[in-house]
Amino acid sequence: MTDAPVWLLDVDGVINGHPRFAGWGRPPVKTSPGPVYYEPQLIDRIRALHQSGTVEVRWSTTWCGYPVQLKQLGEVLGLDLASAFGDRPMSKTWADLKVDAALAVLAEGRRLIWTDDSEVDAGRRLFPEIAAAEAEGRALLIEPVSQRGLQPEHVDQIEEFAAKGLEA
Repeated sequence: MTDAPVWLLDVDGVINGHPRFAGWGRPPVKTSPGPVYYEPQLIDRIRALHQSGTVEVRWSTTWCGYPVQLKQLGEVLGLDLASAFGDRPMSKTWADLKVDAALAVLAEGRRLIWTDDSEVDAGRRLFPEIAAAEAEGRALLIEPVSQRGLQPEHVDQIEEFAAKGLEA
């Protein structure tokens, strides 16, 4: 079993921010499908963490229900990532699937990084397992402002969290 944490990565509001408010010091790049407004430096850092094995990044997004579009987005961004889940059954919401994915990572005995602009706080409040993992240092939960997406300081936190596991 690997010591690398699993990073559940949302798209909209995390990678895809508002075009005027990205916050990396310059306007984001616009691409399609989507369109998606993304910061190349953010994508480079995600890719480097994933390819080095420092973290295992998995898509955790409503885009998982649209595998063709998600694959196209991954190709455009240069992110070859597995999906944390597939299409949404009628009995579940997208939020349910994201929480299920987070709980599954913890059940695997893996450390969790979860970046989502809308589901992280609810996951923390409603699921004691997630809150306990965060309190014990087994989970890093980041809920960026959706108009800005992930910022450099968030990726710094992720790198620090991942490095703690390498020191143990």
